[in-house]
Amino acid sequence: MKFLLGKSSLYIILISTAVLVLSDSLDALMRGKDSTLFARFAEANQGLAVADYVALDAISLLAGVLVPVTYAVYQTLSVRFSGQSRISRLMWGVLLLGAFVLRAVAFDLSSVFYLISLAASGVLFINHVMMKSQVNGERSES
Repeated sequence: MKFLLGKSSLYIILISTAVLVLSDSLDALMRGKDSTLFARFAEANQGLAVADYVALDAISLLAGVLVPVTYAVYQTLSVRFSGQSRISRLMWGVLLLGAFVLRAVAFDLSSVFYLISLAASGVLFINHVMMKSQVNGERSES
């Protein structure tokens, strides 16, 4: 059975994804410009240059925002063109939970941007779960 996503849920997804990408980008910018973090990185990894440090930071940024951005794009397209199946909802739930757990495991309380992106990731997952309960409620009424 396929169902369509409501506009308010879509707006929550798009806004929280935008906040997550912005906060992760600002966090990567701050980490890339911090000379003390680079000094610690260079001390732990002999032979690597500043370019390597910045490249690893950029890859970390890309990996962190890949799941939420593709989720937002998928939800936008599924609202516009078709519905969603149960298996796709289950898979996106697993991916969003995994992205939230990986973000929570990093546990960097020194950065306010980390806390903002953790909260936005949590909002994405909770919204995904709440959409499921809305759909189950609609199914039980019909």
